[in-house]
Amino acid sequence: MPTSTFYNLPEDKKDKLLRSAIKEFTRVSYNEVSINQIVKDAGISRGSFYQYFKDKSDLLVFILQDFLVSLHECALTSLENSNGDIFTMFADLYDCLSVECLQDDHYQFFRNLFTSMRANNEELKQVPCDMNVPDFDPIFFKEHFNRDTLVYTEDEDVLLLQSLLFNLTKSSVIKLILQPKDRERIRNDLNRTLMMIKTGCEKPR
Repeated sequence: MPTSTFYNLPEDKKDKLLRSAIKEFTRVSYNEVSINQIVKDAGISRGSFYQYFKDKSDLLVFILQDFLVSLHECALTSLENSNGDIFTMFADLYDCLSVECLQDDHYQFFRNLFTSMRANNEELKQVPCDMNVPDFDPIFFKEHFNRDTLVYTEDEDVLLLQSLLFNLTKSSVIKLILQPKDRERIRNDLNRTLMMIKTGCEKPR
C-alpha cells in the first residue's frame, strides 16, 4: 500500500500518477508494465515513485481498492438477499465482475490483468488476494454462509467449497474477458456448473 509520503501529496499529483499507472496497466500486460514509463508520463523521478510505492504490485493493489470494495459489498448483499446461499453469491459476483470488466474504459485494463492471471504470472501471484480490504477474507465469508443447506458443514469443507467456486467464477470471468461475444453462453455454462455442484452429479445408489 502507498506510504504516508504518497498520501501527503497534493491531490492533483496523486491523480496524475494514478492516471499514468492505469494508462500503463491498460497499455500492456502485467509483466510488461514499466515503472519508467509510468514515472515519465506522470512527470516524476523513479526515485520519487519508490518513495510512494514498494513496486508495481503495490501500485496495482491500490488501483484495485475501490473495485474490490464494490465486490465485497456485492457479496454481502447477495448473501443477505439469498439467506446465505454460497452458490447464489458466486453467481452474483460473476454478474458484478462482468458489468465492471466489460465497461469500455475498463475493458483493456482487466483484459491485461486477467490474461496475466490465466498465464499463472509468478509476479502477479505475489499480489495479496485480500488487497487489504477490511473483511475481504475467506474466513470472514464462511461465517455468512447458510450451512443448513449444505451436506458438508465443517469449516475445512466450507472453505474448500468456497475455493472451488471462487476458481470456477474466476475462470468464467477470464473467459468472458477473452471472449466477450460469448457472454450469454459463458454465463449459462457457469449457472449449469454451479447447479451441478450444488445438487450433485451422482445418482443415489
